[in-house]
Amino acid sequence: DQPVSYLPILSHPNSRSETAHINSQSNALVVASAGGSGDRLRPLADAVIEAKAVAHHFPRARLLVETEATPNAVSTQISHVEIFHFAGHAYGGGGRSGLLLNGEDSSGNAALFEASALKTIDLSELQLAVLSACSTENGGEGLPGDFDSLARVMLSHGVPHVLATRWNVDSASSALLMEMFYDSFLAGASAPHALATAEATLRQRVPLPYYWAAFDAFGEN
Repeated sequence: DQPVSYLPILSHPNSRSETAHINSQSNALVVASAGGSGDRLRPLADAVIEAKAVAHHFPRARLLVETEATPNAVSTQISHVEIFHFAGHAYGGGGRSGLLLNGEDSSGNAALFEASALKTIDLSELQLAVLSACSTENGGEGLPGDFDSLARVMLSHGVPHVLATRWNVDSASSALLMEMFYDSFLAGASAPHALATAEATLRQRVPLPYYWAAFDAFGEN
């Protein structure tokens, strides 16, 4: 069998002409959250492990885990970093999409950091966004082509590199994949090539594509 790796590289009219160099000294916001207590969401211990491992790559990283990972904290800090990494639960459907963060709405459901909230936030410093949660390519209708998906909104605001997922991912294998991705990316590979390298490496351990092929790289080569 031949290995399969699907990496669509989408550009956007608002993409920045030059991408700032990212290294271990870059500012990063790393967030891990399983959402609010009223959602009966499955605890994601591997999401916290993933976030701490990612933060370890960046000594200046701001790490927000569980109770610290609120919509207000994310919206306040994301405009001051070059890397944004989220590990946890996401939601897309019913006309809404976003990341499930700590806190609850009026119905007792997890606070949703919606893609629409990004439209009022300055993302000019952001160079890389990694959305390591289930189906983060999807928007409010639950489809990858939705105009309001997190990935599309970030690209439309000029973020050069966005990694997002096509299906509901396994948190343990995602944590391994992200460790490999950042090792390759910080060694000088481009985001799509670092992802391809990580996928190829993880495929040697876990051949089933479900575990290694969920992430897509969008933006610049």
